[in-house]
Amino acid sequence: MDKMEALKRQIRQLQLDSLSELRFIDIGLNLADSMFRGVYRSKQSHPDDLKAVVERAHRVGVDGAMLTGGNLEESVEAHNLATQFSDFAYFSTAGLHPTRSNEFVDGYITQLEQFISDNRYRGAVRGKRVVAVGECGLDWDRLHFADKPKQIEAFTAQLQLAQRLDMPMFLHSRNCHSDLVKVIKSTCGIKLPRGCVHSFTGTVQEMHELVKMGLYIGLNGCSLKTEESIQVAKAVPLDRLMIETDAPWCGVSSTHAMHEHIDTLDDFFKLNPPLKKEKWSEEAPVKGRNEPGYLPLIAHLIACAKELPLHIVANAAHMNTNALFEL
Repeated sequence: MDKMEALKRQIRQLQLDSLSELRFIDIGLNLADSMFRGVYRSKQSHPDDLKAVVERAHRVGVDGAMLTGGNLEESVEAHNLATQFSDFAYFSTAGLHPTRSNEFVDGYITQLEQFISDNRYRGAVRGKRVVAVGECGLDWDRLHFADKPKQIEAFTAQLQLAQRLDMPMFLHSRNCHSDLVKVIKSTCGIKLPRGCVHSFTGTVQEMHELVKMGLYIGLNGCSLKTEESIQVAKAVPLDRLMIETDAPWCGVSSTHAMHEHIDTLDDFFKLNPPLKKEKWSEEAPVKGRNEPGYLPLIAHLIACAKELPLHIVANAAHMNTNALFEL
């Protein structure tokens, strides 16, 4: 081996050592979804591969995640999974998704508060993994699931719950920005909630208003689809940035505005090529099913948009997540 080749190998090893030190936390992972059990539309299409999904993510530096709860039942399941994978620093949220607001009946908030109080994460205490109230908020794109008054009622109650418990919030906002801000301010007054608006798809102006309210912005594949959304990603302040997959949804595809940057992700972070579920293998992702192992790709695309090194974006998001959710 000549000296130049030896030098190249040394440089590459230094690069790999640096990459291997990067750590990622997926703030929005729907690990309780049946797809991770091999079930699609109520049909078993391949074996349960949930453990393989978690291990794949860990191999590329995703050593933590927040498992989301869309209602009380899912919040319990998410918490159970977070406890199961606590060695990987998995945590959970507990709340009522706006599209499930019709489940909000008398006594619901009392049950939710009791569950959160019993299972709130407090450092090294084992078996208690809840770190945020949510997923909750407003969704004007899917009013066929729950109308505006019902969504506002459920959201208001959860804002008040987060205030009582002094906990951060995991927020959902779809085509409702002005109403979301209005409900938050009218409910909370001058003591605005701590939290993150996840899977953000709004405008630059809306993002800045949320940031001025002290909120963080969560970006995933759905946040990186268009040229306009790329401008949002570019504008999110590093000290307010969080990253997520929202898996098994919101994957990145060749139709996304930044698709030309997908292949520029370092090989260290790349998973095996995905296979159709009919050709399932435990060693490969399933085509069309997003998973937490793709989180470094999200960080990479944001870094490309911001014209920053990957480690700057990854470290900022990791630090912000630990700070807000007190992990």
